[in-house]
Amino acid sequence: MTLSHWQSRRDRVNKKVDVVVVGAGIAGASTAFWLRRLAPSMQVVIVDRHEPAGGASGRNAGFLLQGHATSFAEDVDRLGIERATLFWDYTLENRDLVFSEFATAGIHLRETGSVTAAGSPIEAERLARSAELLRDAGRPARYLDAAQAADATASSGYYGGLHIATGAVVDPVRLVQAIVERAGAEVVTGLHVSALEPTPDGCVVVSDRVTYEASHVVVAVNAASGLLLPGLSSTIRPVRAQMLATDPLPIQLNVPVYSHEGYYYVRQLSSGHVLVGGARHLHRAAEVGHEDATTVALQEDLSRYLRTHFSWCASHTVKERWSGTMAFTDDKLPKVGHIPGLDRAVWVGGFSGHGMSMAFLTGRVVADLLLQRSRHPVLDLLEV
Repeated sequence: MTLSHWQSRRDRVNKKVDVVVVGAGIAGASTAFWLRRLAPSMQVVIVDRHEPAGGASGRNAGFLLQGHATSFAEDVDRLGIERATLFWDYTLENRDLVFSEFATAGIHLRETGSVTAAGSPIEAERLARSAELLRDAGRPARYLDAAQAADATASSGYYGGLHIATGAVVDPVRLVQAIVERAGAEVVTGLHVSALEPTPDGCVVVSDRVTYEASHVVVAVNAASGLLLPGLSSTIRPVRAQMLATDPLPIQLNVPVYSHEGYYYVRQLSSGHVLVGGARHLHRAAEVGHEDATTVALQEDLSRYLRTHFSWCASHTVKERWSGTMAFTDDKLPKVGHIPGLDRAVWVGGFSGHGMSMAFLTGRVVADLLLQRSRHPVLDLLEV
């Protein structure tokens, strides 16, 4: 977005605040929440072009799961057992914090358990190994053979599965709204932030309507990180995800399901609507960038997936279709770092499709970093 000479000359409002959080998704809202919890006297402002949860935070399936969508075994191979277990515990702590703070907040938060279902024999072997590794690490997990996976997910065609009892679901928009409300921060929407400029005592946040002079700044725009901070373009990749919701169907599916190495995900709401997303691995070249649009080919793949694995959805009709842009990193771990040239500014992003499962706790990690408080062990995995 550019401004003409006449537009840029327009008088802007200048304000001084303690902290500006750029981004009203779950990461930004959570950071504001923990800043207020840890430093109640701070004046915190959240700014965004959209309403809270207007981006990917309000466009996902609302899963609160542990680990990655692929498998714990892959995390162990990539990170080692200690770091993989640290990451698992980080997502479990995130889930427990959400329950402890918002269990009675009317956000449709439920502990359902979860199933990662195998779309191939090789994936089934990996999930069986994951169950063994988790049990050896003292983290409860149960491997399901093909028949047990079919029974647990009201499905057919899977080769096995991994059941985690602590898996949960939530309404993601209601969750972000509850976090914002309890953060007690001023929320300013419809604001396009175009630049961050250093000052001796902090940072200036330049937007099209308001200029903020802040002691601290947090950039939590996730997939849009590279647009505001071009130096992050090689770290944060925007990847589009598409979903659909069916008209209500009789209740059959009681757990959220990931399958095919995380490339498909499905849940049924208490209203009977079935949500399904994914299939971007079949359309990799098209599913990049920031465009909010759905495509006929991928949406047909989502419907085909439902018909293939959930026969009771065979004659489904589609109520809604939508997309959202996720932020991926090379190792699929979110990142936290100081912004070069801005001593009192940090950025956070790159949740790789798992913001609900990580971002509330990550907000505390970021707040601690900004306030120079105690350092959470997971920061060793996230900090760049």
